[in-house]
Amino acid sequence: MDMQINKATSVRAISLQKAGKAIRKEQVSDGFKKAEFNMSAALTTLQELKDVNGKDKFKEDDIKLFKYVLTENPEKWNSIKTLASKDYIEGETVTQLSIMEADTLEALVPFATASKKNENNKTIAKYSPRALMGLAFAASDAKQIKQAQVLVQTNLSGENIAALVLKPELNNKFDKIANKVLDMEKVAGENLKKISFLPDNYDKSAYTIEAITKDNHIKTELLDKNLKRRAIEELSMQKKDGKIYQSKKTLDVENNTSSKVRRYISPEGMPITTHEVRVIKDKLGNIKRREYTAPSEIKGVLDSFYVDAQGNKVQVSEGHYDKNTGITTVKKNMESLDGTKTTYLYEDDPQGNRISEYKIVDKNGNVLLNKNSTFEVIDENHFVSTCNDDKYDITVDEHNISVQNMKNPDRKAVISIDKSIEGDKTAILKSLKSMPGEELFKVAESTKKLVGNDDVLSSYYMPQDKSIHSGSDLFVILHELGHARDMNKIDTSSDEAVLKTMSETIRESSDVKKTFEEEKTAFTKAFPEAQREHIDYFINSVTHYAGETGGLGETIAESNALLTTPKSHEILAMRSQYLQQYFPKTIALMAEKLSV
Repeated sequence: MDMQINKATSVRAISLQKAGKAIRKEQVSDGFKKAEFNMSAALTTLQELKDVNGKDKFKEDDIKLFKYVLTENPEKWNSIKTLASKDYIEGETVTQLSIMEADTLEALVPFATASKKNENNKTIAKYSPRALMGLAFAASDAKQIKQAQVLVQTNLSGENIAALVLKPELNNKFDKIANKVLDMEKVAGENLKKISFLPDNYDKSAYTIEAITKDNHIKTELLDKNLKRRAIEELSMQKKDGKIYQSKKTLDVENNTSSKVRRYISPEGMPITTHEVRVIKDKLGNIKRREYTAPSEIKGVLDSFYVDAQGNKVQVSEGHYDKNTGITTVKKNMESLDGTKTTYLYEDDPQGNRISEYKIVDKNGNVLLNKNSTFEVIDENHFVSTCNDDKYDITVDEHNISVQNMKNPDRKAVISIDKSIEGDKTAILKSLKSMPGEELFKVAESTKKLVGNDDVLSSYYMPQDKSIHSGSDLFVILHELGHARDMNKIDTSSDEAVLKTMSETIRESSDVKKTFEEEKTAFTKAFPEAQREHIDYFINSVTHYAGETGGLGETIAESNALLTTPKSHEILAMRSQYLQQYFPKTIALMAEKLSV
């Protein structure tokens, strides 16, 4: 599309011969009599037009082009004259549009002549030339553009309208879209800064209307594929005690649920979700349950509970710190949307010793995961870990980290501190010294280099050289190790090799995709944007930085971390909590896939 637009923008450079190829000869419409058209008068009219600076609106080459266009298609004159007569429409825009087919040009006139006031109260074109050309190329025919003309009365951008025209499923729905957008504009009032109508990031068949006000409040309406309201949300911001806070209120019409989410913006500009309240009602409006989530005594772990209609409190997640012993305890008793239950217990002490019990059972009583782990610190360079029946001996010296499966002594691995670790070695070694044996085997088998850095939130995995760039946070480096495990068998020697071996990744496994999509579909149906945003990193298939399968890739990586430690980074706490509760079958499957 860009190439076509660029051709159009250089229309003055097109010779008459090339212009002729760009124009398809049209049959003169019944409503326009060729005999009534006066070429000389038309060209004189165009030659006499001045721009806002008093200069000729059209150059000599433009007039020649118009003559050729009107010779072939005199029925275009009314459209060209209408466009040319508007002071706020530049001459170049008129010449660009004139080479369009006659019916397309006529359909574009309401868009091209639409105007608005700028900051200086000056009348300007509502849509840019690029947006007009984009609309022309997006539409399959003039009829589609005419259907979209009703959107001119809204404040949607030209680019947004062009994007909607590209979607055939929206044909014959533009009247309804216009009404929906105008309703939202009324709600925002004179304070409206920008409005958009876009596909939903999580449900390909759904849409969102988003209105941003001048004081940076955001009002959102979530619509289903039939443009029926599913939920409405409002995000407001305020500054208090030097911090910027966000508050999002949501009414989920489809699920009869309301919620309020509170975040603050960290000094680094990262939004950190701290509190959430959800109220679930039945079809008669009676409260079934109230859910509460807040930070626990342990960073990266949330306290979450609900109170049912009878007033009974049920704890879902909790984290405690014993000031006398220094022992931290994490307990979770979660249930997913299909009735799969997750029970979790974790404890560690100031010396670094820890135990964990992780069990997932589906609604039929089938055990999907039963993982019992321990990690014992013998001294600062000697550790013993267990995972169910396996036991690992881990030793660290000046040059190497060595790990051996004590049940199967022939299975051993060595990670060279001298050759494999670069950058901030102290940070990386802190993570490796708290990593259990089964994860150290993954490091040895799936990576070639570990690079220490100071900012753990800037961690990443580089498949080209099989390197992990991370720091001292165990959860974060285990997340990156999950990426390494997922992409371990990719051949990065060439683009062709990558494509051929992509099927070897965990994310391309049919059972993984099926399980993940089932839980993702259930989640997006049960929750509106406010909760979807918690796990945007996992379920966004539209604007994810890594493309359509990027969310699944991040789910695989996060699962690898959750299977070892509940202590997520504070910024990641809410996303980890929601993933662990509502994607248990995916996590159970990852326990198997990641260990192969």
